[in-house]
Amino acid sequence: MKIIIRIIVMLLLVIPTTNVFAKESVVITNGNIASFNLTQNSELTLEEIELLLGKFPNLLPISNKLYECQNEYNVNVHFVIALIRNESANGESSLTKSNNNIIGAKVGGNYMKFETLDDCVDYLHRLLSEKYLNEDGVYFNGYTLSSVNKKYCGDQIWYDTISTIMVSDYNVIAEK
Repeated sequence: MKIIIRIIVMLLLVIPTTNVFAKESVVITNGNIASFNLTQNSELTLEEIELLLGKFPNLLPISNKLYECQNEYNVNVHFVIALIRNESANGESSLTKSNNNIIGAKVGGNYMKFETLDDCVDYLHRLLSEKYLNEDGVYFNGYTLSSVNKKYCGDQIWYDTISTIMVSDYNVIAEK
């Protein structure tokens, strides 16, 4: 048995991994998105991020910050965009407009207020990269959407909504 485990480990070390979020890779579906590593860079360009947010005028201004953060924090921007769209009702929530809070972040039971939308985007990336997608993070449960869901929200509807938005956005980019 130990020999089989060693062989499997050796194979895993030498088999090249594919960035499933890269534009030329596999097709993303609701069925397979659960296994994707959310620390993998989506490799989206600024223009592609703007394309995804173009229908949401209150979110379009965060395009540059999303582009910067995707490399700085190692959090997949497809996931971040889906989360932001869901939590902010595509930028139309009253919390987004009054507090620049596009994620429903709270502290001590009160909604946080951010100076700018970009500050909220940065906060979200730090939160995800340090607490959810980091083995030393207090809410770490793995690197996948289903793993983050267990501690971030724990709601199947949230998971379904995020995965549907991610798949839809991925298809927009793949078809362009």
